[in-house]
Amino acid sequence: MNNGVQSTMFRQYSFKEDGSYMFISKLFDPLMDEMFLGRESGTYQVTSNAVKINPAKSVLEAWSKKDNADQWGNLLSSQNIDLEKTNYQFTKRFIEENNEWQLVLQAAKQTLRDGPFSSSSTGNAWIYIVPSSARPEIKLPYEHQIKIEEIKKEPLPQTAINKLQTEQQNSVNTTLPAKQDGFAFTTPNFDDGWTSTVQEDWVEVIKGNTKVLLHYPKEGTIFSADPEPLTQAAWNILVAPRYSNLNNFGTSTITSYQRPYFGFGYATVNSTGKEMYIVIFHQGQTGWLEVITKDKNSFIQQYKFDPESTRWDSETDLLNPLIAMFSYNKFAVAASDFTGKWTSDFSGIQQLYNVYTGNYAGMNVSQSNEEFDFKDGNNYNWKFLAVNGMVGTMKYNKVNSSGKLTIPNNWQVKFSKIENKAKTYHVFWSCIKGARILNLLDADFPGSGIYTQYGKAK
Repeated sequence: MNNGVQSTMFRQYSFKEDGSYMFISKLFDPLMDEMFLGRESGTYQVTSNAVKINPAKSVLEAWSKKDNADQWGNLLSSQNIDLEKTNYQFTKRFIEENNEWQLVLQAAKQTLRDGPFSSSSTGNAWIYIVPSSARPEIKLPYEHQIKIEEIKKEPLPQTAINKLQTEQQNSVNTTLPAKQDGFAFTTPNFDDGWTSTVQEDWVEVIKGNTKVLLHYPKEGTIFSADPEPLTQAAWNILVAPRYSNLNNFGTSTITSYQRPYFGFGYATVNSTGKEMYIVIFHQGQTGWLEVITKDKNSFIQQYKFDPESTRWDSETDLLNPLIAMFSYNKFAVAASDFTGKWTSDFSGIQQLYNVYTGNYAGMNVSQSNEEFDFKDGNNYNWKFLAVNGMVGTMKYNKVNSSGKLTIPNNWQVKFSKIENKAKTYHVFWSCIKGARILNLLDADFPGSGIYTQYGKAK
């Protein structure tokens, strides 16, 4: 997405029986005068479930737009691209609900040819499907169907090359590259089309024409107040430094125990000079999120309500699509992520009174601490400490275990021994300023679905 306008990048492989292949990529951006076509050809070798790509020629071409639309016009220039040999592991699978065959290619790292990994659920992999009426093949320009050798060879403008490389590395056009924070996954692509990216001060989430910033907690943005002063403070701290020319600004709220607050208005993005429609939202214990669209109608199309029309007595259910955005602060795990000590603490106090006399009857305390200490070679030590009971007669319990962890998939972790048995947890990382949070949920007893959170000990 560029300032609320969607770019599209398509890629496809064609493997022939004679051992040759053709790779094609197409980039269309409504804000650019040109559209781009990448073509690569060479040979491939298949052994067992592996395929080796040996490119012989790769070019990047700039084309004009016919009628300023997503149609090939005239060839403007062409430039050779560095060749990139790659070894892939591959599997084929049939997805019944989509009625489609998929080719899953896996590699040790991302390639410029394939771009970012396709799906967080498949690990380091790209997913290619058999073309259909719903997802047709890339249509080549007419000139390519006649005589490719007649293409004029001229260098592409460096700005165009940078643009295409950015598109290939970030298929949904994040504003900045993902922050590299030492964890394996920084840009998951979710199955519903949203893509999250780790940034310095927020998690950036993009789909189509909508960009959402999940702001990390920041001092001065959460305090007890009426909607207008709290929302204004959050806007001034989190949003205002990146915009100018704010107009039609307003705030609103819905009366409920979670106190959802809105701020909204049009503002000019300082870095681009484009006017965008901005909505900020906060509810309960969540942080603030910022939705950026090209206009209010785009926001309404995505979230199915008009924030400017919400009243104190509006139904809170209309907020569910917006609240769901907080769940995209979610990143897959790799075995290499598990280092150091991670702890979770809980404490609860009950003040007791006699139901008949009203006299004070004492205090019940419940406290616990759980710790994972991850060592080299996927080894770990685990301990759990619990203290509970009435003050003066509290009981103390402590258990320890050691073992090895494995990663069945990028959203689960298995410990060989927790207390007296192996345990598998659903797992993901979430981000805060300068750190990550480990989220675990017992896979056999998910209960309410609420994850236990662990912070890294200093």
